[in-house]
Amino acid sequence: MRKSLIAVSIIAMVGAGIYLLQRPDKDLDMVEFLQAYININTAQPTPDYGSALTFLKRQATRDGFAIQEVPLPSGNKVLVVSQLGTDQALPALALNHHIDVVPIGNQADWKHDPFAGTIESGIIYGRGTQDMKGIGVAQYYALKAIKEAGITLKRTVHLLMVPDEEVGGFKGVNEFVKTEVFSRLNIGFVLDEGVASGADNTLLIKIGERKPIQIRLTSTGTEGHGSKIKCCNAAANLAMLLARIASFQEEQKVRANTIEAGQLLSMNITSLQAGVMRNGTVALNVVPNTATATVDIRVPPSITMQQAHAILDDMMHDFPSIHYEVLATISDPKGSVSVNSPLYHILAKTIEGQGLQAQSFYFEATTDTRYYLACGIQGFGLTPFTCKENLHGVDESITVDDLKLGQRIFYDVIRAFCT
Repeated sequence: MRKSLIAVSIIAMVGAGIYLLQRPDKDLDMVEFLQAYININTAQPTPDYGSALTFLKRQATRDGFAIQEVPLPSGNKVLVVSQLGTDQALPALALNHHIDVVPIGNQADWKHDPFAGTIESGIIYGRGTQDMKGIGVAQYYALKAIKEAGITLKRTVHLLMVPDEEVGGFKGVNEFVKTEVFSRLNIGFVLDEGVASGADNTLLIKIGERKPIQIRLTSTGTEGHGSKIKCCNAAANLAMLLARIASFQEEQKVRANTIEAGQLLSMNITSLQAGVMRNGTVALNVVPNTATATVDIRVPPSITMQQAHAILDDMMHDFPSIHYEVLATISDPKGSVSVNSPLYHILAKTIEGQGLQAQSFYFEATTDTRYYLACGIQGFGLTPFTCKENLHGVDESITVDDLKLGQRIFYDVIRAFCT
């Protein structure tokens, strides 16, 4: 009976974050802070960055941190919250989290309002709990605890609160790393996101991620009557090339049964368009003179971008009437990522100090880490949660215990690496 009463009282906290947002004088605990942060709808494509930045700045100012708001050419802003170290010559440690989240899909599919931060049976539900407001809150409260404990840091720590990651980071960290402010931060190490482990006894440390090459294929031919045997059919030629790409992808799927997906090259066809329009409909008896498709290519750390382009060019060798343009890409990283890094050893030791096993992995997707690596910065990813991974999914959630675990881990990492 007591448990059910507690559950009812906790469920009644739906909308508590909205109340807390209206109480700037209240000193929020970590769970309340995450609820209030979730309440701010920063879902793409129209994230409310203004309210989020105001909320984060207000807390950081209240806690006495040094803050900088960095305007970017796109009009977006990055918030830098810093605890300065005594040795400014030491490369700083940065803890990165992105403010934006993905859309919620159909809200009716969610158990709770995805922007309420509802707690039920010790689980916090809401968009961004895993990706990655929950991580950002754990990072912030770890540094806040360091500050409140009066611990003197030798190495400066920066919390980087950035926009645009969920749509590629092109108007976020991509622009931020080119600013004069960023160069003055003297960052040598970055901790970014990884994935939740889904195992009670394990946490995952990201030591690599795949690099994107997103392309548009354009096939050209000759428009003509659909009855002709001999014709230069742009759609047919493109279909044959796409069949080759699809076959390559199927081979990678088989390899993924024995090789970590983050170490494989993938090519996913993401759109296809062809056809001649007549009076608002596709003319069924007309061969189109152009056809286009987009392909999302992800390149593992073991393959250079030049090698990936060579693989693509080899696939296209038999199709001279098809060319491609690169819509988005990134340079090969200059930064080092290694299990032999002192930072990796501290991450692993800290995790083991919590009675958990540390396991390295290569991330299948792509994060802001790539922009830092391209600057020569050493970068790892850590999502310090043992809950089941549910990035971008319905009922995204973490447990309250995981949030507290995350704070303890970031606290110990900062203390060990920066003092």
